[in-house]
Amino acid sequence: MLKYVLKRLLQTVVLLLAVTVVVFWAMNLAPGNPAEIMLGQDATPENVAKLMKEMGLDLPLHVQYVRFLQNLLKGDLGNSFRTRRPVVEEIGRAFPVSVQVAAISVAVSAVIGVTIGVISAVRQYSVLDSTVRLGVLAGVSIPTFWLGLLLIYLFSVYLRILPSSGWGSWRQAVLPCLTLATFPLALFVRLTRSSMLEVIRQDHVRTARAKGLPGGTVVRRHALRNGLVPVVTVVGLQFASLIGGSVMTETVFAIPGLGRTLVMAVYSRDYPVIRGCTILAASVFAVVNLVVDVLYTFLDPRIRYE
Repeated sequence: MLKYVLKRLLQTVVLLLAVTVVVFWAMNLAPGNPAEIMLGQDATPENVAKLMKEMGLDLPLHVQYVRFLQNLLKGDLGNSFRTRRPVVEEIGRAFPVSVQVAAISVAVSAVIGVTIGVISAVRQYSVLDSTVRLGVLAGVSIPTFWLGLLLIYLFSVYLRILPSSGWGSWRQAVLPCLTLATFPLALFVRLTRSSMLEVIRQDHVRTARAKGLPGGTVVRRHALRNGLVPVVTVVGLQFASLIGGSVMTETVFAIPGLGRTLVMAVYSRDYPVIRGCTILAASVFAVVNLVVDVLYTFLDPRIRYE
């Protein structure tokens, strides 16, 4: 197991290095000059050239990249072009907020989704099962931004019982977390149902039933554990994707998280912040994948890594 973990960590380093190359060159291919955007339409060519020199953008691209890697190894992501503050501080304020939003959304959707999925599988072809499948179809079909705007209109504008923006209190967390949890919830229900249906038809579950064990005991002891193996993968991936991918939701609800920080950085061509947010999101994704793989061995002892 230790050898496998070290191998995966080495692969993660290579992956992050590839991400820095792609992000670094892709940003420089994008239209728009950061110095011109910061100085505005009245900027003179002399002022633009002076500011580009201050930001190090007048250097050849490969020199900028090598300098970026040298600073990255020291834990320095540079300063934001827009705020002039260190990127580490910018991300340090936004990242915990995104983690909270993602953790609440995934936790709620996983608990409810797995429970509904198990019940739906046990009662296959019942009215409840048909209703759940219809709800799953609606959950995966509704666009996130549209659902967010709909919830704002219903609970903030019409009923006036919940705030429509901001972050810091439980009331401000209800609408964005509900918006983000809808798609993972439908996904967990669908995956749990299909996985449980496959497991409860296997021989060891039939044997347990033949011994006269109660139905609930058979599900809990002999079916649920194996049925949760693929669900754990999706839970981990959804958590990682929501941290860096909740761009639309954070923008709609004005949440000061990583996604909204990234959007503002893209608008202002704030290269250091874009690089920092992208590398952090990729790192979280890689680490969560590794944790999920390790969890497999606890859920299913038959799985072993060489």
